[in-house]
Amino acid sequence: MDKLIKSLFFIISFISAPAWAQWGELVDIEISPDTLTDRSQIAITVKGDKGDPCQIVEHSYTIDDNQIAIDATIRGNPVAICLAAVVPFEFEVLVGSLAVGDYSVTVTINDTLDRGDAEFTVVPYTQKLTLSPATGTYASKQQFDFGMVLEHDAEVVSGEAYVFGQNTGSEDWVDISAPLAQCLRSGVLEPQGTTYRCPSLSEHLGEGTHTLLVKLKLSDASEVTEAVTWTILGEL
Repeated sequence: MDKLIKSLFFIISFISAPAWAQWGELVDIEISPDTLTDRSQIAITVKGDKGDPCQIVEHSYTIDDNQIAIDATIRGNPVAICLAAVVPFEFEVLVGSLAVGDYSVTVTINDTLDRGDAEFTVVPYTQKLTLSPATGTYASKQQFDFGMVLEHDAEVVSGEAYVFGQNTGSEDWVDISAPLAQCLRSGVLEPQGTTYRCPSLSEHLGEGTHTLLVKLKLSDASEVTEAVTWTILGEL
């Protein structure tokens, strides 16, 4: 009896395969990366179910203003025979960089609109450089390291640093790029970025006001600049 039931199931599955092979259903739409800027390489992952393991999934997409339309076609495989069984499918659409704005995504499977509620926002790309300690007043006995935090998705190609203030020996900006570069120790900032630290920089600062200016050139041809001013007080 068991053999008869299995045989009947196989025959029914085989006969219904052409119709079943046209079936598909959307499960989820994922947008990456997590932070979307006008320089991000944006990818849309479509996940769904299909009627059997042999089905072939093909797709294309169009962008009209801020509407991304993905068209998926699921068809039977003419050179393979599979029993009808619901199995997952997944494909990725790389749309690349997009202009700043709000976008929506629709997915059509075999000419049937399955879902149109996936939305995302593209924001302007910004490079952020933070220097520490922050601008402020510090006691001469107060020891501190100098730190930089660069939040970016590009590498540092070169850098410049200048200081202006008391004990510089000049009334102009003094280039301290070389000694600062030798002092800095780099680290990794998650999810993307780099940290730098120069230990005990305060030991080289006398009483008075000191302004430090840092310029970094990055591998994407952009440049970030930041400055910080410290006022060092004598013994109170």
